[in-house]
Amino acid sequence: MPMYDFETHELLLFASQNNGGRDAIGNLIDAMFDTYDAHPADVGKLPICELASDSYTNTHGKRIYFPIFEIVGWTERPAEVQRIKPPPIDMLAIENKSKPAGSIPPIKPTASAKPAHDMDDEIPF
Repeated sequence: MPMYDFETHELLLFASQNNGGRDAIGNLIDAMFDTYDAHPADVGKLPICELASDSYTNTHGKRIYFPIFEIVGWTERPAEVQRIKPPPIDMLAIENKSKPAGSIPPIKPTASAKPAHDMDDEIPF
């Protein structure tokens, strides 16, 4: 889920692999659509959220924390995030500027380059 920090003007990504984080994202999206249904003039506005948390005790007695995105307002999309471009497809074309001078240059594909093995895309059942 892309997030934007109004104070630092940073674009951040919230990602989660657990159910609590995925549920928080789903609840935020549901709240956005509910607002858009109730107020069609606000379609396209983005929620201003504060990150909160809650917890519960699972069956093993362990405390499990999960995020909650509390909507505190709505705003127009900032000019800095009018478009979020996807990452480049050709990862070999990216220059790694963090490598020191004299390091090994990136591998450039050639027309005669063939994969070391043929990948079988069929999935047997």
